[in-house]
Amino acid sequence: MAAPFVVIDTECIATVHGRLARLAQRSQPLKLHALPVPMPRMEQAMQWHKYRTHDPGLVWLRGLLHEAAWLMDAEQTAGARPTASRFP
Repeated sequence: MAAPFVVIDTECIATVHGRLARLAQRSQPLKLHALPVPMPRMEQAMQWHKYRTHDPGLVWLRGLLHEAAWLMDAEQTAGARPTASRFP
Protein backbone atom coordinates (compact mmCIF):
# COMPACT_ATOMS: atom_id res chain seq x y z
CA MET A 1 0.00 0.00 0.00
CA ALA A 2 2.84 2.40 0.75
CA ALA A 3 4.90 1.86 -2.41
CA PRO A 4 3.18 4.49 -4.61
CA PHE A 5 3.63 7.12 -1.90
CA VAL A 6 7.28 6.28 -1.18
CA VAL A 7 8.41 7.03 -4.74
CA ILE A 8 6.91 10.53 -4.93
CA ASP A 9 9.59 13.16 -5.63
CA THR A 10 12.26 10.49 -6.21
CA GLU A 11 13.76 8.84 -9.27
CA CYS A 12 12.52 5.48 -8.02
CA ILE A 13 9.78 3.36 -9.49
CA ALA A 14 7.35 0.92 -7.93
CA THR A 15 5.46 -1.96 -9.44
CA VAL A 16 2.06 -2.23 -7.81
CA HIS A 17 -1.39 -3.55 -8.60
CA GLY A 18 -3.08 -1.33 -11.20
CA ARG A 19 -6.08 -0.62 -9.00
CA LEU A 20 -3.81 0.69 -6.23
CA ALA A 21 -1.79 2.78 -8.71
CA ARG A 22 -4.91 4.43 -10.12
CA LEU A 23 -6.24 5.13 -6.63
CA ALA A 24 -2.96 6.72 -5.53
CA GLN A 25 -2.79 8.78 -8.72
CA ARG A 26 -6.06 10.50 -7.79
CA SER A 27 -4.36 12.35 -4.94
CA GLN A 28 -0.65 12.19 -5.75
CA PRO A 29 1.56 13.42 -8.63
CA LEU A 30 2.28 9.97 -10.07
CA LYS A 31 2.92 8.86 -13.65
CA LEU A 32 1.59 5.44 -14.57
CA HIS A 33 3.26 3.32 -17.24
CA ALA A 34 2.46 -0.09 -18.65
CA LEU A 35 4.90 -2.81 -17.69
CA PRO A 36 7.41 -3.70 -20.40
CA VAL A 37 6.91 -7.42 -19.69
CA PRO A 38 3.75 -9.50 -19.29
CA MET A 39 2.62 -10.20 -15.74
CA PRO A 40 0.26 -12.94 -14.64
CA ARG A 41 -3.17 -11.81 -13.51
CA MET A 42 -3.40 -11.38 -9.74
CA GLU A 43 -6.01 -13.50 -8.03
CA GLN A 44 -7.45 -13.27 -4.56
CA ALA A 45 -8.56 -16.34 -2.67
CA MET A 46 -10.43 -17.26 0.48
CA GLN A 47 -10.10 -20.53 2.28
CA TRP A 48 -12.50 -22.26 4.67
CA HIS A 49 -13.29 -25.77 5.81
CA LYS A 50 -15.60 -27.60 3.40
CA TYR A 51 -18.10 -28.23 6.19
CA ARG A 52 -18.56 -24.47 6.61
CA THR A 53 -19.37 -23.80 2.93
CA HIS A 54 -23.02 -23.08 3.69
CA ASP A 55 -22.39 -21.23 6.95
CA PRO A 56 -24.54 -18.07 6.74
CA GLY A 57 -21.72 -15.86 8.00
CA LEU A 58 -19.26 -17.16 5.42
CA VAL A 59 -21.83 -16.94 2.64
CA TRP A 60 -22.40 -13.29 3.64
CA LEU A 61 -18.64 -12.56 3.83
CA ARG A 62 -17.92 -14.13 0.42
CA GLY A 63 -20.74 -12.10 -1.08
CA LEU A 64 -19.51 -8.90 0.55
CA LEU A 65 -15.96 -9.41 -0.73
CA HIS A 66 -17.21 -10.29 -4.20
CA GLU A 67 -19.32 -7.13 -4.34
CA ALA A 68 -16.46 -4.98 -3.02
CA ALA A 69 -14.13 -6.28 -5.75
CA TRP A 70 -16.84 -5.71 -8.36
CA LEU A 71 -17.37 -2.14 -7.20
CA MET A 72 -13.63 -1.42 -7.31
CA ASP A 73 -13.54 -2.62 -10.92
CA ALA A 74 -16.83 -0.99 -11.96
CA GLU A 75 -15.08 1.87 -13.74
CA GLN A 76 -13.32 -0.54 -16.09
CA THR A 77 -15.81 -3.33 -16.54
CA ALA A 78 -19.29 -3.44 -17.96
CA GLY A 79 -22.15 -5.51 -16.69
CA ALA A 80 -24.86 -5.65 -14.11
CA ARG A 81 -24.25 -5.18 -10.42
CA PRO A 82 -23.92 -8.57 -8.74
CA THR A 83 -26.84 -9.76 -6.66
CA ALA A 84 -26.92 -12.06 -3.64
CA SER A 85 -28.20 -14.89 -5.86
CA ARG A 86 -24.90 -14.86 -7.80
CA PHE A 87 -22.78 -15.57 -4.72
CA PRO A 88 -21.88 -19.23 -4.06
